[in-house]
Amino acid sequence: MNTLEKAVELAQAGIPVFPVNPDKSPACAHGFRAATGEVDQVRRLFLRAPQADRIGMPTGRATGIAVIDVDPAGQKWLYAQEAKNRWPATRIHSTPRGGRHLFFLHPAGGLRSSSSRLAPGVDIRAEGGCITIWGPGYAVMNGAPAAPFPRWVLRELRRVERAAEKRRQKWPNSHSSEPQGQERLLDWLRTAPRGERNQRLFWASCRAGAAGQDGAALIAAGLRLGLPLIEAKKTVESGLAQGARR
Repeated sequence: MNTLEKAVELAQAGIPVFPVNPDKSPACAHGFRAATGEVDQVRRLFLRAPQADRIGMPTGRATGIAVIDVDPAGQKWLYAQEAKNRWPATRIHSTPRGGRHLFFLHPAGGLRSSSSRLAPGVDIRAEGGCITIWGPGYAVMNGAPAAPFPRWVLRELRRVERAAEKRRQKWPNSHSSEPQGQERLLDWLRTAPRGERNQRLFWASCRAGAAGQDGAALIAAGLRLGLPLIEAKKTVESGLAQGARR
């Protein structure tokens, strides 16, 4: 089955999809926001991207699905939870690098996407996020229906957020447009813990946008923190725009 045929099959099953390039970047304008479950629109979307060899799906309210995305760096954490019998039976996909996608129902009350808050290499793909669900190296390991999102994970995320909020209260409360001030801000970004990389980058981008600066240095800082280029650019551009409005 080729990519277009599989995309149509998923759309017919009620799953909104979008084309993804071999480098995992969206192969359409507006990224996962272009996802659709209308078969005719899916055909048009994928025919315009013949190079796409994989299929993406938005997470969150659009699909009612939230995914715990475990990279190889998070495997030890995953196995530790398995040893404690903390996972319900749910749908699981393997990923090309040996990771896992654990599918759950998106929790009532909402859940935002986040990176490495539970543990290094463990991301949450929920509202504002997406995943690749089909393509080279992706396979279904457990085809069970998606289970309710684990309550213990939600509790742990809340605990981590409370701790992060206490640290945020100590963040710099001003941003200087002078080179010396910019360098201090970049130094502060370099010390970001894994669970705060995206938040700090967004916060710094808001300050830069308010000062009328561009985001080149901030994107570079995000890459040094280990964020993917697409994620760093998206975070910086969103922060610059919000800062400029303010």
